[in-house]
Amino acid sequence: MSLTIKIESESLQQTFDRMTETIDEFGKKHVPAGLMEWQVKDMRRKYPNIEIVNDKTAVTRIWPTSRKNMARPGYRRSTRPILREVLFETLCKRMSDLMESEIQWR
Repeated sequence: MSLTIKIESESLQQTFDRMTETIDEFGKKHVPAGLMEWQVKDMRRKYPNIEIVNDKTAVTRIWPTSRKNMARPGYRRSTRPILREVLFETLCKRMSDLMESEIQWR
């Protein structure tokens, strides 16, 4: 008596390829848009900034206060965190929701 196991690796490879494409598209298109929306809606930035470093990295810069105030004579640095914890949690929630809505494994 022999046992035969057959694995259709071609369909499995196609599934992995589709998953990779989905993740790449999410990183290129949805992450920068999500960061921009977070800045506008949650941080209330009038002029949001975002820098696309590469296909998988989007960066935003956060200053401790208005950049105009930092150039003023006598400016002292605050000991408060630059990014409030609630804003970071909001960003994490926003990105998590975005992943759930945009990435589906089929």
